[in-house]
Amino acid sequence: MRSLVRYSRPASMSLMPEVDEFFRSFSDLFNAANTSLPVEMYEENGEVVVSLDVPGIDPEKIEVRAFADRLLVRSSQEVAEECPEGRTYHCRKRATKINYSIAMPAEVDPEKVRASVKNGVMTIRLARKGRDEGKVVEIKNE
Repeated sequence: MRSLVRYSRPASMSLMPEVDEFFRSFSDLFNAANTSLPVEMYEENGEVVVSLDVPGIDPEKIEVRAFADRLLVRSSQEVAEECPEGRTYHCRKRATKINYSIAMPAEVDPEKVRASVKNGVMTIRLARKGRDEGKVVEIKNE
């Protein structure tokens, strides 16, 4: 019978392993945060559909650029609440930035792109340029 054992990193050759582990834990946090993007991509009716979260961003401030092999989505927006005159100790200001470069799984036609936003979700539909079934290669027996 086998039992599961938790993986532990090999001991470092450092003089201060606790300090190394402390900084490594921050590195793990950032790597985990960057692995999951709020982007969904699928194919439907001959189109590549990209759906991404853009909550609270004005659709007019979003720039979408389509290329045959990739899609760029950018936006930068700052929203500040009106601060009352006098003794203000705290005033909210929110900055939202998105910058996505998404590789397409197939060649798309940049001239046939549609984008819409509904309830904080942007949906971009890109028409495929054609189905490349590939070429059958003859294998020679040598």
